[in-house]
Amino acid sequence: MGADLRQLSELFSNHLKASEVEDGQHAVIQSPICSSASSSGSSIEVSVDYNGVVSALPSFPSTFTGLQLKSLAIATAGAGGGFQDYFLTLNALPFGARSRVSDHSGVVEGATLLRLVLEDVGDRRKAVGMT
Repeated sequence: MGADLRQLSELFSNHLKASEVEDGQHAVIQSPICSSASSSGSSIEVSVDYNGVVSALPSFPSTFTGLQLKSLAIATAGAGGGFQDYFLTLNALPFGARSRVSDHSGVVEGATLLRLVLEDVGDRRKAVGMT
């Protein structure tokens, strides 16, 4: 079974956690969305702008949801507080909290740079289910 999983991994150019295959029980296959090659072969850099300070995000899996990305952005920007204290947008549009980041309309094939914006919520209302 481990060999079949490795072949699938190579076929889809995904990363396979070999340590999880060695026990013969299961494997996690995830492909990165940033700091790696997209299907067009170009590298995608993702950064977050918080109060005018731009920070590069570390690599994360393409299976990340909007909420997971928001958590990473808050930590990377060194912002305090929780999810409810911030808006996270790309091209002025929020991410779906439980939707894959790659499903956002601002993530387009061939893009080499994604600039996220993290803003304090303040007195504004936030849509339920959105970042």
